[in-house]
This record gives sequence, C-alpha cells and structure tokens, in this order.
Amino acid sequence: MKVFSMRLKPNEDLRQSLKNFAVEHNIKAGFILSAIGSLKQAAIRFAERSG
Repeated sequence: MKVFSMRLKPNEDLRQSLKNFAVEHNIKAGFILSAIGSLKQAAIRFAERSG
C-alpha cells in the first residue's frame, strides 16, 4: 500500500484536485483515511442509496 498526502490551497475545488492528483500519480483506486479542513460548499452522497 502506498501512502500519499496532499494539501489544498484556499478556494481550490476538492473533487477536481483529487481527480488531478490521482491522474498525476497513476492512482486507479484509493481511499481517504483522514482529512482536516473546511469546505465552503459540500454535498454528501451515501453509497447504496438512490437520490
């Protein structure tokens, strides 16, 4: 298992930054173990639920 860390600057888009990071590091599958910070806007979608 490889471990990566990354830091976002204020106003950077979380989703796009994660996509870019995965492409740059050739990551095909992964998970977020821990995160610290805040978001200005967020939407949560639970797995196995519709809507």
